[in-house]
Amino acid sequence: MLELTKLATRLLKGHKSLYLSCAVTISIVTILSSAQVALGMNLSNPALVHVDGVSSEEVSLELIPLRGVLFFLGIILLVLSSFLIFSAIVQVVQLRSEEIQLLKLSGASKTQLNSLIAFEAFALGLFVGIPSAVIGSFFSIPQLQFLGAIGFFGKSLHVTYEFNFMQVLFVVRLVIFECAVAGYFATIKVGSEKETKSTIKRISPVTVVWRGLLALAIGIFLFAVNLDAFGGLYILLVPLMMVIAILLVAPLFIPIVSELIGNAIGLFRPGIGLLVSQVSQKNVFRFSHYAAPPIICLGIVGTFIALDFPASEMLYQDFYNSSKASSVFITEGSADANKIHDLVSAKSPDVSRIRERLIADKRGYWSLYYVDFKENFNLLNQKLIQGQLDNVGNTNVASSISGSVIGDKVTIYNENGESFELTVTALLKDSVHEGYFIDWPMLSHFPKFAKSKNAETMVFARGITPQVSQDIAKSVNPDVKVLTRYGYAKYLQNMRHVLAFRGNVGMFGVILIMTLIALLQLTISEEIARRMQCQQLHALGVDNTDILMLGLATVLSTQLVSLLLTLISLLFTAYRCSTVAKTSTIADFMYVLPLTLICWVSILLFTLVIQTLATHHSLRAVLKNV
Repeated sequence: MLELTKLATRLLKGHKSLYLSCAVTISIVTILSSAQVALGMNLSNPALVHVDGVSSEEVSLELIPLRGVLFFLGIILLVLSSFLIFSAIVQVVQLRSEEIQLLKLSGASKTQLNSLIAFEAFALGLFVGIPSAVIGSFFSIPQLQFLGAIGFFGKSLHVTYEFNFMQVLFVVRLVIFECAVAGYFATIKVGSEKETKSTIKRISPVTVVWRGLLALAIGIFLFAVNLDAFGGLYILLVPLMMVIAILLVAPLFIPIVSELIGNAIGLFRPGIGLLVSQVSQKNVFRFSHYAAPPIICLGIVGTFIALDFPASEMLYQDFYNSSKASSVFITEGSADANKIHDLVSAKSPDVSRIRERLIADKRGYWSLYYVDFKENFNLLNQKLIQGQLDNVGNTNVASSISGSVIGDKVTIYNENGESFELTVTALLKDSVHEGYFIDWPMLSHFPKFAKSKNAETMVFARGITPQVSQDIAKSVNPDVKVLTRYGYAKYLQNMRHVLAFRGNVGMFGVILIMTLIALLQLTISEEIARRMQCQQLHALGVDNTDILMLGLATVLSTQLVSLLLTLISLLFTAYRCSTVAKTSTIADFMYVLPLTLICWVSILLFTLVIQTLATHHSLRAVLKNV
């Protein structure tokens, strides 16, 4: 064992140039993973989180959905980092295939070779993982600042950074384990005859049939099944299954798109146009690897956004159709809301204040709305299901939560730790506001929350003209917003979009970065095949410009396939959602299109640049050997 360790260390030192790109990949994913874990650890400790005017109990509740988002992002990051580390190790081993074959001829067994590479990968993970994990832990500080700047945490949330050695140790152990496992299994297919043949195999009719049928079955399943039966898991199920379906059919479309591109190039350069068509058809599975990372990125990002649109559209329609308010005032804190309420009350009795906070009961966390109850009931056109409206007051509350019953109790606490036991005395139906409704005077028992500017306060009014509304707002505070019923419905819709983007921006960014790293790794791993191709084409008299054009055309065809199939899947997702939510398919598709195109263009430009650099490098290597 000691001799094997010494040999692995010497080989690692001797292959520093080969392991450099692998080390960079491991370092990047370790930094991202460590930063994500550090962020989650700090947010999991309420003692490190402070929100102006909010008690520690409320802070703990506010952190629940944030931790859920970060946990899901952590799972995605873990899966992607494992894949990238494994592929990075495999690439290095592939570039050392001749050395491995010589070791086999020298009598080394498969177990010895696997153990040798595993020790090399273990040492690499140890040397790179420790400093990267420490750097990533401190990298969570600017990450916190960035998420705060875009409003991910709200306006007044402050997180105190605390270095956690156990968190760093967890990430390092995970990276070392992934590297060692990748190293152990990396030599299994390296240099095998089966692997060599698979890269030049045309796609067979049988493959076309089973891939097409399986993708069709996934589509039928997603269209026929009741997604509500999966609860919140459908938000994960749909993107995953759509990506799988696209990956199945991508190799079927690459030859078609490549032939179209080849025919277009053939109008100007007939020879290279024919090559573009033929190369992609004979190496369809090799080039389909370039389509996989953008398909995963675009599929996940696009589907998440597409699934959000119907909910925001329904929120807009529900408020616009049910509300009787003609004017809505939006202000921070409750002091201005009280002034607006008094001024509007002198002109119209139909006025209600509403301010929201989170509380917890035995079933989870819900919204608690401080309102002028009877006026709010009328202005929001709520429906009484059970109980008496007159019973609501003081600690007696109404509930619009599905499953609530008369007599339910929930305890809340103010900033001083004083407890209040709330009792449900009325059940309501409200498609926009789901939670408990408590009478406005109870807000006086929560003075810090009442003064806090972390949450907006709305004042709904009816019976006053728009000009009067504007005059009242200006007399109270120039920063007070005044919206019509239509304007506030759009405001709710836009806020839903913004919150969805804020909640997913971290995930989108990480997925995009991982996609670019994966494409870079694929380009590096293709070095041997690309150099052989350049050598053969150069021997046949093909000039460097045409060789470069061939590489760019094949990459372009795979990226076009990824975009085309992703857009088709997003259109399907939009149609599926619109049939359930009774919304517009085209509006949903157009909503997700800009972000999808931005991601795709970024991926395309990056791929074209690295492909150009890699082809130039291969050509220089070929010319040196001529």
